[in-house]
Amino acid sequence: MKIEYRVISEYLEVDVEQLRPKGSYKKLIDKRSYPIDKLISEFGEIPKDYLRLRNCPNCNSNNFKKELNKDHLDIVKCNNCDLVYTNPIFDEEHYLEIYKAAEYQEVVRDLGEKSHEYRVKRFGRERVKAIERYLTNKNSDVSLLDVGCSTGFFVEAANELKWDAKGIDLNPSAIDFGQSRGLNLEQVELSKLSSKNKYDVITLYDVLEHLVDPSDIIKQVRERLTNYGLISMYVPKYDSASRVLMGKDAHFIWPSHHLTYFTIKTISDFLQKRSFEILEIKTEGLDIFDYIWWQENINEQNTEVIQKISNNLQFFINAGGYGKNLRLIAKKKD
Repeated sequence: MKIEYRVISEYLEVDVEQLRPKGSYKKLIDKRSYPIDKLISEFGEIPKDYLRLRNCPNCNSNNFKKELNKDHLDIVKCNNCDLVYTNPIFDEEHYLEIYKAAEYQEVVRDLGEKSHEYRVKRFGRERVKAIERYLTNKNSDVSLLDVGCSTGFFVEAANELKWDAKGIDLNPSAIDFGQSRGLNLEQVELSKLSSKNKYDVITLYDVLEHLVDPSDIIKQVRERLTNYGLISMYVPKYDSASRVLMGKDAHFIWPSHHLTYFTIKTISDFLQKRSFEILEIKTEGLDIFDYIWWQENINEQNTEVIQKISNNLQFFINAGGYGKNLRLIAKKKD
C-alpha cells in the first residue's frame, strides 16, 4: 500500500493548547497506569492468575518474541506476521470496567469535554470530508455509526451534513456530555446494540488498539455495513517518530490500555484478511509536540529551537509515513 505524495501547503496545524486544555495531558500521563498501580500497591506485582496469554490477534500464531516491558506488562511481536501486541493481558471484563472507571472518566472530561467544540471544528469536519470523498451517496441519507465516539464531536460534525449519525461508547460521562448537546449517543458495546440497522459508514477512531479481540469487532462491523460500506479508523502507529524519538516513553506505548500496535504493513494485512479493501492510508500525529512536552516536563530540556520549526517537522513526519496515528479508509468486499 503506497502513501500518496503530499504538499506542505495542505498541512492543517493543530492548536495543542485547545486540544489539550491546561494540565489535562499531564493528568493523562500521570494516570496512565492507574489500574496497574492499585495491584502493585496491594500485591507488589500483578498476580499471575490475573493475566492470560493470548495468540496473535491477526494470524492466531502463538510464536512471538518480547519487544519491551512497560508498566509491569510485556509487549511482544509475532514471529509469523510481525504484529506487535500486549501479552499476557487481563480478561475482557477488566478492560470494560477500566473505561467506566471514575479515573478514566476524569481524564476524558479534562481532555475531551473541554476541547469538544475545537475537536468538532478541527477534527470532526476533517474526518467527514475524508469519508465523503469515497461515498457514492453523498446526500442526507448517509447512515453513520461512530464506535468509541467519546463526547460525540465527530457525530456532531456529521450532523452538519444532515447525515443520520449515531455514536456509542462505554464511558458514561462522555455519553452524558454528548447527549446534553442533543447528540444521538448511547452507552453500549457494539455487540449489545439493540438496533439491527445497517450503516453506510462505521468509524472506529482510537478503538481497535483497546480491544482484547480486534478481529471480532471487525467481523461485527462487517455484518453491520451495507453492501460496499466504508470503515474509517485511526490506530496508533508502532513504528512512528514518537517511538523512534522517545522509545517506550512514547505515551501511546500504554500496555494497560493499548493491547495491539499496528504498522502500515500489519494493518493492511489485518484488514485484507478480513475482506476489506483499503482505499486510503496516511499518517498524522503530534509526534513533535509530544516530544517537546516530554523533553520539557520529563527531561527538563530547553526546546525553543525545535518549537520554532515544530509544524514543519510534523508535516515531514506525516508525509514520510511516520506520524503517530495511522488513518485509513477501507471498503467492504463481497
